Amino acid sequence: MIGNRALRLLAAIYCVFVFAVGAWAEGGNNKKNNNQNNQNNKNNQNNKNNYPAPVDHSGSAKARVDCQAAEKDLQKANGSLAALVVTLRKEFELSAEFKAAMEALKGAQNEFEAVRKPILAALASKPEYQNAKLEKQQAEDARDAVLADPSTTPEQRTAAATTVLNAGNVVSRMENDAFAADPNYAQAKGKLAAASQKVSELIKEFELSLKNNAQWQSAKAALDSAKQKVQAAKKALDDAVANEMRLEQQRQQQIANWNNQQNNRNNRNGNQRNGGRGG
Repeated sequence: MIGNRALRLLAAIYCVFVFAVGAWAEGGNNKKNNNQNNQNNKNNQNNKNNYPAPVDHSGSAKARVDCQAAEKDLQKANGSLAALVVTLRKEFELSAEFKAAMEALKGAQNEFEAVRKPILAALASKPEYQNAKLEKQQAEDARDAVLADPSTTPEQRTAAATTVLNAGNVVSRMENDAFAADPNYAQAKGKLAAASQKVSELIKEFELSLKNNAQWQSAKAALDSAKQKVQAAKKALDDAVANEMRLEQQRQQQIANWNNQQNNRNNRNGNQRNGGRGG
């Protein structure tokens, strides 16, 4: 009887001993794991601290400012040239030769209208001309109705437009015949054409003379220089942006490589720890 109690006591003492040893061993492993995790976190933080510095974007920022400044200078140079041309044109228009040409053109226009209007007035009294004008108006009204109707076909629209064209040709032919029958009309028309041509020639001469004007040459040279500076500034900006993108790609690749190395190191440490525990 005494022997059984002694055995039970020894068994209880053994169980307590085994439990204590197991708890001590587990606590040691947990402490070891915590230490290892802390070391891994410390390594990861050190790795981040060792990342390459962010790419310097000051180059593209400066290039962008330079590009904007160059574009403003271009606008200024363009405006200066345009203002100079306006000034020179006003001087040209106030010249005696151009003013005389414009007066001659105005006189020729008045003379032409003085001949043209009575001819048309006489023609308007003729029934055949009145009928032609009425047919033209009716054709135009019919065309407008066709165009306003979304259900009409392209063929119908083309036919309506052709009818207007033909009716207009009839009216124009009758007017031209009436003009041709009056010799004063041809003379007035020729005088108007000559006066108009003279004005056109003087304007063309003025525009060609700008290239020989010292002020215009200077302003044009400034404009050309401003255009070249804008092109150079845009190229510098493109190059700066491309270089910074290349550096950023390299930086990201370095970070990825370092992260992979750190992960591999952490995995090796974890495997060693697990292997030691298993032993």
